[in-house]
Amino acid sequence: MKVRARLVTLAGVAAASLLLTAVPASADSGTSVTYMRDFVGTWVNPDTDGYSTVKIWRDDRGRARVKIWGACVPTECLIGTFTAEKFHFDTKGTGTAALQVVHTMVTSSATNTSNPELDTPEPWKRNLFLFTLESGMLVLQSTETFLRDDDDRKPYYEQEFLQRK
Repeated sequence: MKVRARLVTLAGVAAASLLLTAVPASADSGTSVTYMRDFVGTWVNPDTDGYSTVKIWRDDRGRARVKIWGACVPTECLIGTFTAEKFHFDTKGTGTAALQVVHTMVTSSATNTSNPELDTPEPWKRNLFLFTLESGMLVLQSTETFLRDDDDRKPYYEQEFLQRK
């Protein structure tokens, strides 16, 4: 049975703790502080698999927005467009240390075509994306967790390095 899914964007600070190992050093350590403007732009992955392109911008309300494409075959596929949460170097709001996106895919009520009312949408997969900057490259760390009891796939982690286009 083919399951259609729709994306639901969720924000969660607790999820960031899984990925924060690659956040750059704090502003107090003598390293240069990064800002939102340093993340803005189109980034491409020189490798041919994984996440292929990331576009980051600030919308008219000042929110960080991220659009992610995967290296699908035969052409790129859109993973989604998301509002990202900004993480700062300290509680005063110094710079932008990282951007985070949390999104959960849920089943659609269209999966039960004989009686859609019986099919309640339920979460089945959660992705966390953490974006940091390192040596002029965008570092994309991601985790994928499968949420359904009948899914025996294991959670996994990957890291991609993207170059500014």
